[in-house]
Amino acid sequence: MQLRLTDLQHPHEWYPDARSMQRTWIMHVGPTNSGKTYRALKRLEECESGIYAGPLRLLAHEIYERFNAKGISCNLITGEEQRLEHANAKLTSSTVEMVDITRNVEVAVLDEIQMIGDRHRGWAWTQALLAVRAREIHMCGEERTVELIQNLAALTGDKLIVNRYNRLGPLHTANESLEGDWSQIQKGDCVVTFSRKDIFAIKKIIEETTGKRCAVVYGGLPPETRSHQAKLFNDQSNEYDVLVASDAVGMGLNLSIQRVIFETMTKYDGESLKALEVPHIKQIGGRAGRYRVAPSLPIKPPSDQPKVLEAPKSSEASKGSEEIPAVIPPVGPLPAMPNPGIVTTLEKADLRLLKYAMKTDVPPIKTAGILPPDRTLEKFAKTFPPRKPFSQVLEKLFNMAKVNTNLFHLCSVDELEHAAGIVETTKGLTVPERITITQAPVPRRDQNVKKSLVEYSQLIAESKSGSILDVDGLDLEVLDEYLEEKELEANGSAGKQGPKPQDLWTNPGGLRESNLLTLPRLESLHKSTMLWLWLSYRFPAVFTPRETAFDLKQMTEDAIQDILSKTNYNRIQKLKKRKKAERSGAFGEFADVLAEEGMTGNPWAEEHRRQISAAA
Repeated sequence: MQLRLTDLQHPHEWYPDARSMQRTWIMHVGPTNSGKTYRALKRLEECESGIYAGPLRLLAHEIYERFNAKGISCNLITGEEQRLEHANAKLTSSTVEMVDITRNVEVAVLDEIQMIGDRHRGWAWTQALLAVRAREIHMCGEERTVELIQNLAALTGDKLIVNRYNRLGPLHTANESLEGDWSQIQKGDCVVTFSRKDIFAIKKIIEETTGKRCAVVYGGLPPETRSHQAKLFNDQSNEYDVLVASDAVGMGLNLSIQRVIFETMTKYDGESLKALEVPHIKQIGGRAGRYRVAPSLPIKPPSDQPKVLEAPKSSEASKGSEEIPAVIPPVGPLPAMPNPGIVTTLEKADLRLLKYAMKTDVPPIKTAGILPPDRTLEKFAKTFPPRKPFSQVLEKLFNMAKVNTNLFHLCSVDELEHAAGIVETTKGLTVPERITITQAPVPRRDQNVKKSLVEYSQLIAESKSGSILDVDGLDLEVLDEYLEEKELEANGSAGKQGPKPQDLWTNPGGLRESNLLTLPRLESLHKSTMLWLWLSYRFPAVFTPRETAFDLKQMTEDAIQDILSKTNYNRIQKLKKRKKAERSGAFGEFADVLAEEGMTGNPWAEEHRRQISAAA
């Protein structure tokens, strides 16, 4: 029995309803700013029923807003939020994990298909591709996925059409960095960084140094706020000339960026700082050079552009030349060609890494991620005694799993086992309930969120409903403390001047010590609230009323943004962190590049010494 259940070599056979359909797969592949996503969305707009599936809540919200703004009924489904505003909606916009594989539709669009190879989330793209019951499945993404998708289409018997696109305008890597000089920031620039704290610190120093207003976009921003910020940046008629954003800009958000500036080439991966991967760098950098158009005019793509042509499975391909409009609601006619895009770095030492990445060919994706279906997990768990720890059941299944490694890879189950272990001692949970809980978004290092999950799991086990405000152990006091601190700041700052712009380079200032202590508690409360909302859509009879949780979510987000808005950018501290990351081997393949360039030591050492000397 166990051997049969752990045979995962034929995942396409898990979805007989999809196998009984005559489906056509249509790939739209090409670099960023090539019009591939526009083509797929255009087909979605024309169909009678359809699904959009994207990698981020931000993108799902953007598509939801875009279609509703055009008068096309569209519902929204993400892990933490559902907006079912239309009883018979023509379209549904969702995150990939939330794709409805039980509904028959005419068209499905799977965005960022290269994510199918991701070791953590790739299973969601594979499941959507193999299981969605759509007559047409449009995939948007990178050329490096084509061979894998061809092999999967041969496995399922689905027809495959590949459409290839060229970039609409040139993209150049600058010969010079900004050398840490924020005064070189120009209108149309997008500064990319990888933490929410740095986003607000950079926003502040740019506004203090240049007088230019900055819009901000990052993954955790409420969707309405995100849409407003994107509009501010895209609209040339106002004073918001600069965008400060997370790597969310690399995942298809339509922003009128002229130049992309990497503030850093490293990102915290949950354990330590690591160098950005080459595909990630190319995807973000490729966002430079997108259209900038005037608002309020109806959109009409250029009439002299060629239409998409169906291409056979050979190297023959069609070329498209249209792009998604930059602003919601749609805006005026696109220019014949966007301005050249430019990509560079803040620091001189980062530029050589950027140049290497931008000219490097990325190898093809060989395998698609999979995870066993919930029904397989449930059947496997029932082969063990009831008292067997569920985390051990998961570990056993994945150790026994047989996978066709020519086409598939088993995604990491660390997060599943982690969540299972947290609620291991909760009595009364059924196997299906434990399976659902293991899929919940639980950060590894946040003890407060882990405690919240234990409390939530007890509610599920007892079938006990109630408001989020009644949950034991939830740190609601932090909001009261924040408001008290805000009142103290208001009373104490009357008549006082803020720090001088030149002091923002080296003085961390700006935040009171109490705010620095409050911020992580607010972030924990926000994560616990999002976890409650996630569970509320899986156990609606237990987690109610949802409106209270949404109010709490908004309150914590407002408080977090208020505190972060006072954060200053500390360049010396950033350089020290980079030095530590380089010593710990964070740069991987880039280490050889640095050595070839004669930078066998720390690539930022010279810059670091210069800044310390200047500060002294």
